[in-house]
Amino acid sequence: MNAAPVNTMSRITNIAPGAPVGSSTGSPSLRGVWLAAGVFCMLIGTIGIVLPLVPTVDCYGLAAICFARGSRRWEVWLLAHPRIGPLVRDWRASRAVPLRAKWLATLSMSLSCAWAFHALEPAVAWIPAACCALVALYLWTRPTRPVSIRLEA
Repeated sequence: MNAAPVNTMSRITNIAPGAPVGSSTGSPSLRGVWLAAGVFCMLIGTIGIVLPLVPTVDCYGLAAICFARGSRRWEVWLLAHPRIGPLVRDWRASRAVPLRAKWLATLSMSLSCAWAFHALEPAVAWIPAACCALVALYLWTRPTRPVSIRLEA
């Protein structure tokens, strides 16, 4: 028996009201540029998962914007992704960041700053700390995403 195909588009619009899926319009070459920019932002965001000074959710949000202008299929894929999709949808709707992500980012930045103070010359060791402090300030001034309760039927 084959299962019925999942209608990803309706699933997205049901999950994320108020965050409409964009439309890829314009010339094919311009759409290609937007698609390439979206893929680049996805790569940077994925690198940001392990590198503390690289923003993850912001890059994924920027990728969604690029995909909205370059490829509706890629935008739908990004918004339907089980890990990335909720972050991007929340960011689009309210610029909210989950509390767990805030704590993990702060811990990661703190550890990298401690390493920088150990590994770098004291004259320049303050630069990563200042950058991390500014990123943490920005992060903690964003709204915290409320915990969503999933009811399974």
